[in-house]
Amino acid sequence: MRILLVRHGPPTFDNKRLIEPDGLKSALTEYAESVVDELPGQEIPVLKAATNSQIVVSSELARARSSAMLLGFEDVTTSPLLNESVLPHPNHLPWRLSWRLILPLCRIAWLLGYRKNAPGIIKDKEQAREASEWLIDLARSHDDVVVFGHGIMHRLVARNLKVNGWKTETNSGSGYWAYRVMTHE
Repeated sequence: MRILLVRHGPPTFDNKRLIEPDGLKSALTEYAESVVDELPGQEIPVLKAATNSQIVVSSELARARSSAMLLGFEDVTTSPLLNESVLPHPNHLPWRLSWRLILPLCRIAWLLGYRKNAPGIIKDKEQAREASEWLIDLARSHDDVVVFGHGIMHRLVARNLKVNGWKTETNSGSGYWAYRVMTHE
């Protein structure tokens, strides 16, 4: 059995802009709704073998779904279990801040347990556990499962798969279009 976790490509969201003190919520919403319209700069070798996969799944977020479609996967099942963690955030920023600074700060705050406007890390770990159980069931039925999703959730899912006896066969990193192949005898 094999589960191929593929991170989405770079979203169309403008990550170079400044966010106004009252604009963080709308920026996070816009980021969540952004799509991917650019193919990877190089071939993703494991996807050649995956093109014959009987099941392709994706998070419900547009950047994951559009990544799957961009690579030619048309019959994609979506699930909220694969959605990226909702980032905690304050209602107002103290001043205008760069998106490139805000995003890592929100991720660090999430990691430290901050939950304002988000379910929080404990709920996200529960979601990842449920997602990994679902993916294992799919792999039992289909042997190969291709999953399009997000960096943080993929790491949490992979951790749960390892607990259940899965091994990492390949890990290409954590950037856009990165992938991790998990296998089980």
